[in-house]
Formats: sequence, C-alpha cells, structure tokens
Amino acid sequence: MSSFQFDSLGYSERLQEAGVPAAQAAVHAKVMAEVLSRSVAFPEDMMRLESSLLQKIETSQLKMTAELEKLRSDTTLLKAMVGFLISLQLPVLFKLYFG
Repeated sequence: MSSFQFDSLGYSERLQEAGVPAAQAAVHAKVMAEVLSRSVAFPEDMMRLESSLLQKIETSQLKMTAELEKLRSDTTLLKAMVGFLISLQLPVLFKLYFG
C-alpha cells in the first residue's frame, strides 16, 4: 500500500482545542493514523488490483477457451462414433424390414 500522510500532531492539537485531554487526544490521533494507514485505498493500490484482476480474468478466459476446444473435439469424435455405429446397424435394420 502507498504511504498515507496523516498529520497526527495537528489532529491531536485540534482535539485538544475542542476540549479533549492531551493524553486522550494523542492516543486517538495514533489510533486514527493506524486505521487510516491500513484501510485507505490509494489510486496506485486500485490500479494494481485492477491489473491483477484483469490478468486473472485473461488467464481464466484462456483456460475456458482451451476447455471449449477440447469439448468441441470430443463432440466431433462422439458424432463420428455414433455415425459409425448407426452405419453398422443399417444392414441389420434393412434386412429386418425388407427381409
């Protein structure tokens, strides 16, 4: 994550000006700085995330395309096998019908 510039001293001083005791204002400013440093997403972070997601999507698309081609190949083979089996049965059916 990118570094976030949080003015904890200025924040603490503003809390003190509003009537918050100095010790409490200092702890509050420290906690606020920790929270912001962990939870704020920066444009660079979002761009890295987008890049990562796009790469994963592209990889998934390539895998799906390969699987689809394999399925098409298997379907073509299956059609050929069914056609062959039907052609083997035609003489038998012809003899039974016209027999």
